Amino acid sequence: MKALFPSPRNKKIRYQPCATTLISWVAPQWRNTRVRDPSHKVLSINIAADRLESRLGATWSSGPQTASSRRKRKDGDPLMEVLKRWVATARARGWTVYNAMQGDLDLIVPGVPVKRFAGVNDTLDFYANVTVAASMRGHGVMIPFGLGTPTISLHTHDKVRSFLKDIGHNEWGVEVTHSDPTTLATQLNATLEYIDANRGKIADEIDAAFEKRREICYRLGLIFKQQSDSQRALGCFAAIAEDPPEPLQIADVWFQIGHVHESVEPMNAPLAKEAYEYVLALPALSDSYSHIPTHI
Repeated sequence: MKALFPSPRNKKIRYQPCATTLISWVAPQWRNTRVRDPSHKVLSINIAADRLESRLGATWSSGPQTASSRRKRKDGDPLMEVLKRWVATARARGWTVYNAMQGDLDLIVPGVPVKRFAGVNDTLDFYANVTVAASMRGHGVMIPFGLGTPTISLHTHDKVRSFLKDIGHNEWGVEVTHSDPTTLATQLNATLEYIDANRGKIADEIDAAFEKRREICYRLGLIFKQQSDSQRALGCFAAIAEDPPEPLQIADVWFQIGHVHESVEPMNAPLAKEAYEYVLALPALSDSYSHIPTHI
């Protein structure tokens, strides 16, 4: 994108990931706290059934699909057979498995309980208590990731592939479109087993990927402030207040917190004053800290 605009305007272009990947930064109550617990084994599967022929290609095609037939693929269908075997293997290893329905036409694996979402909170609560979320859909992996939940991207679309490239973890994906039944079955079992055996490592890698998004969180705070959404702006700034992205320092973020309290209705003068006083006091709290925002 930067190459399409002349300098210096192209310097204003910034990478902005979907805000769903930052949910638990802005709303820590939704953070998945059970990832490291080896006894917690809940797998959710979301299989997009819209545009199946385009998604799956010739290897998995079973002919044109009607709106009603997309809801459930028949026994003997190559993809369905792979999914059924994966579910059986996972259950034999102690996993509880759910069909996570993000759309009315999503594929249903027979014999697997169906979870239909009643709203935003229901969706977040579900994925915050899942151990691993596997999905063909972009938001089927981005929302769980934003909650700190390990994911398996089922690649049938570049949108899902590009997300893993953005966060630097292509190994969290399994190729479907350009695979075959035997290879896919092996990769699904191996990826789930790898996550289960390396929970601490995966959790640390998710946390590290979050760290790369601190600048995004700061910019979201500025956007919410401009939109007079004080609650969300303060949530973003609070998430990075003590560990801001470089070159920002703590005082810069606390200044923004004070400015939100001062400039966004309903104004809260005491909290604004408290934030500004904290900024001014920072040099006295640390001999190595001398940065004061030029705004003050």
